[in-house]
Amino acid sequence: RVNNKVFIYPEFRSVGDISLSNIRDMIDFFKLTEILIIDQIWGINEPAYIRDHVNRSGINLLRGQTPQGKHPMFPDMGNIYTVVDDLHPVTVHTLGPNHISREKNTKIITSRWAGIWSPAFSYFGLKTGAVNQEAMTQ
Repeated sequence: RVNNKVFIYPEFRSVGDISLSNIRDMIDFFKLTEILIIDQIWGINEPAYIRDHVNRSGINLLRGQTPQGKHPMFPDMGNIYTVVDDLHPVTVHTLGPNHISREKNTKIITSRWAGIWSPAFSYFGLKTGAVNQEAMTQ
């Protein structure tokens, strides 16, 4: 903890190590109410926050794992991201942990994690924000 903030860097051997119940346990252990995901994003070089995503990773942590406790089977995912003031909003295509976008001259902005992690944290009611690495140097 630094200044009442918890910094978490997940380490796992494979995507199979990630589960909704593990995320719930982490939220309970650290007593989290909000999270800011710092994602790898390609296709934009200015500080930005994610306002929406298209999950093209093939990984959906909610699939087959809901309901969890009092949470719904089919949660509303229409508005999961919070606005991060003074940053440019972007919609990203999440490709997943094993893909890196090296495409040049494309209008598609890609990310590594947002479309995988954000729905899971939002499912448990966390205020969820996501930014690119450039936003952290601002």
